[in-house]
Amino acid sequence: MSKVSERWPGSIGERFTALPDLLLDAASIIGLGPTTVHTLLLLERYSWGGAEPFPALSTLAGQAGVKTRTLRGHMERLENLGLIEAAERFDESGRRTSNRYSRSGLNEVLELIEAVASDLTAKPGSRWYQRDLRRALAPNTGAGAELASLLAQLKVAGTANRREREQRLHVRRKSTLATGVGGDSDPFGVLS
Repeated sequence: MSKVSERWPGSIGERFTALPDLLLDAASIIGLGPTTVHTLLLLERYSWGGAEPFPALSTLAGQAGVKTRTLRGHMERLENLGLIEAAERFDESGRRTSNRYSRSGLNEVLELIEAVASDLTAKPGSRWYQRDLRRALAPNTGAGAELASLLAQLKVAGTANRREREQRLHVRRKSTLATGVGGDSDPFGVLS
């Protein structure tokens, strides 16, 4: 395979974001639409040196050309599927900052699919490869059943992780309201 800098002219090839071809080949099989894959691509853009990325949702939304709320929906889909996991981050003063994201669930899924794909004879990326990959991962096959089981486990864990994080955030917001401004324990009368 040629270097990226040889495939794109001038300085265009100096900056790029990589996604495995297998993700593109298997996206629809694991339930990811084009916009959600684009969201993963934008997220991966911030994964420098193998570190887990932590971009602000507003930054990603601006790059995607969508509202933050729309992008949040795609991130929540990835989380609910268990493909990514968000972890809260805080600055030195204890204020919440952007989340840090792990794609360990997605990596597990792709590793399972890679084990199946490595046995295919069609050229990766071709329509025959897509057809053969879909057939090999059909629910009535051993590999398909294993993939379905893994996706179900990740979905349960992903949904639980997201709910737990939202609950902690709700408790933290309620606590912040309780301490209030100027020492008043309930400045707006909303906690009674």
